[in-house]
Amino acid sequence: MHISSTAPAPFPWERTLFDPPAVFADHREHEPIRPLLYPDGEIGWLVTTHDLVRQVLGDARFTMTKPARVVGETFILPAGGDSVRAAFSDVMAPMRAGTFINMDAPDHTRFRRALGGRFSPKQVGGLADVIEAIVAERLDAMATSPHPFEFVEGFAVPVALRTICHVLGLPVRPEWHEISVLMEVDPPIDVELLGQYSRFLEAMTADVHALRDQPNDGVLSMLLHSGDFTEEEIIGLGQFLVIAGHHTTSNMMSLGALVLQQDRSHWDAVVADPDSLSATIEELVRYITVLQLAPFTRTATEDVAIGGVLVRAGERVQVSALSANRDAAFFSNPDRFEPGRDTAGHVAFGYGIHQCLGQHLARLELRIVFTRLVERFPDLRPAVPVDELVTYPGWYPGHGVQELPVVWGSDAEGENS
Repeated sequence: MHISSTAPAPFPWERTLFDPPAVFADHREHEPIRPLLYPDGEIGWLVTTHDLVRQVLGDARFTMTKPARVVGETFILPAGGDSVRAAFSDVMAPMRAGTFINMDAPDHTRFRRALGGRFSPKQVGGLADVIEAIVAERLDAMATSPHPFEFVEGFAVPVALRTICHVLGLPVRPEWHEISVLMEVDPPIDVELLGQYSRFLEAMTADVHALRDQPNDGVLSMLLHSGDFTEEEIIGLGQFLVIAGHHTTSNMMSLGALVLQQDRSHWDAVVADPDSLSATIEELVRYITVLQLAPFTRTATEDVAIGGVLVRAGERVQVSALSANRDAAFFSNPDRFEPGRDTAGHVAFGYGIHQCLGQHLARLELRIVFTRLVERFPDLRPAVPVDELVTYPGWYPGHGVQELPVVWGSDAEGENS
């Protein structure tokens, strides 16, 4: 074992539209596990190779119970006063109670067992007609809208949000997406922000209460009437899933469309052969790797030797799924987008017991979206040069573009792509 003498790498990192931070390639080659400086001043570890990422994610000695410090509390809480921070902690209590991704067994197991059947490939496959109808309605609205059309807010977000609300048995409310938008800008904790999070909690609480008297076929109603979960857990689960279930998927829709359009042969291939789309989507998922932080933070519960380094009990380890999915030791030409390549083993949806619960739903949504999108708008193009698109900051849990104006038809002629 050795203790690295390398200066801790600063965190977070900014990535380009499609690619990881360039420094990750150097880390993978020379120091695949290296010291990392978190914004709160704590020194942890950064893991960048595919092999070591899977080792950490599959090792029960690394717990999920501390990652909220990395994204939520570290970036938001220090700016607020004690009274506001205390109130904020109270408002966030239900979400903490229902965010099972931050739990270990047996609590994590209890949630996953209850939810697994509703997110299985067979159960998700039964949602195809619902998603088709949602996509068709948005495409109709898109067809009659003026150019340029804002693809993120006008198509991707509504499709993904309406889908997850259908699965959960919730009405579509503005509060569900407004909270996601707040996460993109790293606002200071103040009375106004507290009010917005309070409204998010109040809306979810009201909807869960309504399910007491008017049950439906949604996931939250099923859990509520099972008697196996507290009301606070179900409210928090609803908050967690409504965010997790729409924001990353909508980001994949927007970024996926952009990737396919960078080399029009990829887009045209989907137009010509929609049956090839499943393999293309899996490569899009690997190539983009939207999730970049929250599910990929661990804390050692005991001293663990990994990659020739001794990680001490209590130290945080940040694994980069994005870097792992661009590791040339596992994927040939990993920085190239190659539809049809063998993507088995990619970690875009995580690895181990915390692997993404909604991955089958996300795949189905993406398949339907891109199939219908290329049918309806085969000449769809970005309305601005891609280097003018603004991405989310590097600390944000999911990668994406804030806006994506698009055109088609005669307006697409001569546009930059």
